[in-house]
Amino acid sequence: MKKLLIILCTIFFSGNLYAFDFSGTYQGIECRGVCKEDSKLDKFARSLPLIGLFKGNDKIGLLIVEHNESDQTITIFAPRLNYIFADMKLNGNFFKGPATNKSNKNNTIEGNISKGKIDATIFKANTEQNWHYVASLTVRDVQFNNLKEEFADLEKKLKKLQSDLSDTNTDVKNRNQSIKDLETDIDNLQKQKEEEVAKLNDDIDLLKKTLDTLKKKPPKINVSPIEMTDKISCDAVNLRSVNSDNAKKYKTLNKDQKVRLLSITDGIWALIITEEGLIGYALNSCINSLDDVAVVQPVVSGPNAINVYEPCKILKSNDPCNIDGSGIVTVQGTINMKKIKAIEVLVNDDVADLDSAGNFEIILFDVEPGANDITISALDSEDKRKELSFILNAN
Repeated sequence: MKKLLIILCTIFFSGNLYAFDFSGTYQGIECRGVCKEDSKLDKFARSLPLIGLFKGNDKIGLLIVEHNESDQTITIFAPRLNYIFADMKLNGNFFKGPATNKSNKNNTIEGNISKGKIDATIFKANTEQNWHYVASLTVRDVQFNNLKEEFADLEKKLKKLQSDLSDTNTDVKNRNQSIKDLETDIDNLQKQKEEEVAKLNDDIDLLKKTLDTLKKKPPKINVSPIEMTDKISCDAVNLRSVNSDNAKKYKTLNKDQKVRLLSITDGIWALIITEEGLIGYALNSCINSLDDVAVVQPVVSGPNAINVYEPCKILKSNDPCNIDGSGIVTVQGTINMKKIKAIEVLVNDDVADLDSAGNFEIILFDVEPGANDITISALDSEDKRKELSFILNAN
């Protein structure tokens, strides 16, 4: 009896755990270290659709999840860091695995996922740093999963009705009635069940069409708390599903259309959000800040190991940089790869986007009025470090 109880409990809990699909786009917050539950930041995040601009190291958090229900594995893509963690086996709600698109296999992710929510931490081995994500499934994917569940319920009802129809035919045949009465009863019951089955089939067809339409829609989020700080600087720019010319095209964006730049993945493609809330990839060369007058391509030059050209031209440590107003500031510059073979650049301990030509960029959130200490560190494969420090004065 005790063994039977253990088996029944195992089947019950396992069945509930995997009764739904975890796939979809999760939006929320990204924190350096740990997102503390009792912080004002988390309370603010819970009052919104879990996306926005926050102080300190907290940023917009996006995780894209693919769930293989047949073998219970998940694949997670972190767009801003450009990490992919593929085919991780689910152990209950929990998952853990290495980055499969990076040469350093010690870059790992672990956490737990439940219906509509994910809590994950990414560990980067060569810097001993971690990023914590607390995010919820987007409205579009919640609707999609609800439709899938409704579709499954309708299929169960259809099978039940078909089973009832078969049982009814058997019962009718066994009744002690005349052949004529039996034929009449069978005909009436068959017509009734066939009408119900036909109605269910119509409902299922409608749901299939709705699901197909929803599948074709691009990922979409609520942009009400997000400021559109950038714009399209070219004519007819394609917004695509992934960073490739052959990827599915979501939409064509017009020149001067406002967008929000999330990250630059490979120096060529940029992950952006449109004013409509669409998330996709566009050519980085066609994305400008709203404050930019023209596109200026940085050139690595001079004897300095680190050069800064945005928000001010900084060539050596302790140079001052004066800007008008506080708020979001983008720091951009170049690494002299002949002086240091940098594999990673950090701005105030935040990892910046770095391409093979030595260009780097990072967005600092909520620069305070007055003097702000900025330190840029370039690390090579042997952990040797070059640094450039300056004061950012926000008037």
